[in-house]
Amino acid sequence: MNIYVFRQISAIYEQISYTPTIFHTRTFSMHTMTWILPFLSILLLTPNNLPDADHSIYITVIEIALPVTKQEKGTLLIKAFSDDLQNALYQLDSGIGITSEPCSHSELLMDYTRDHLQLAVGQETILLESKSCELIGDTHWLRFDFEWMTTKDILTIQTDWFTELFPTQTNIVKVSNNGKTFYDRLSIEKQSSEIELK
Repeated sequence: MNIYVFRQISAIYEQISYTPTIFHTRTFSMHTMTWILPFLSILLLTPNNLPDADHSIYITVIEIALPVTKQEKGTLLIKAFSDDLQNALYQLDSGIGITSEPCSHSELLMDYTRDHLQLAVGQETILLESKSCELIGDTHWLRFDFEWMTTKDILTIQTDWFTELFPTQTNIVKVSNNGKTFYDRLSIEKQSSEIELK
């Protein structure tokens, strides 16, 4: 990492520790910083990624691990800030309250995921099976499994996760496949990514 990128990441850390927004104040716990560190650097690979002085960072990490054999299942892990997730579920059902614990609303979580995140191989949609929801620090980790029957085709990731709430939302996608790792940065302007599986 060159000194320019390092200084920009340092500036982001300083800013997000106290910057208020019209939605909430974004602060990162030490636990969150440990896993979000490499993904913040990805934001700097394209221009105009630094947040404005009066705005915070809205970021969700979507990690997809493809199995090595057909006997195994693939996994999807979504790491989302808890208050953002609460806001999204509240938009679906205001009756649950804005501060309701997301993990206690498994059906709403599944509905939101189906509506805002789709995986497909070729023309076939991948069906997600919810496995767990866990509060870790100031984030919720949502885990899903899926059946996997192919090794060579085009994997398509389509998502507008939280973009209906936050226009500057960034969704970092990480795909692990047969020892290789692919990253992409999705947003309200770019909502899909395609990966050629070999």
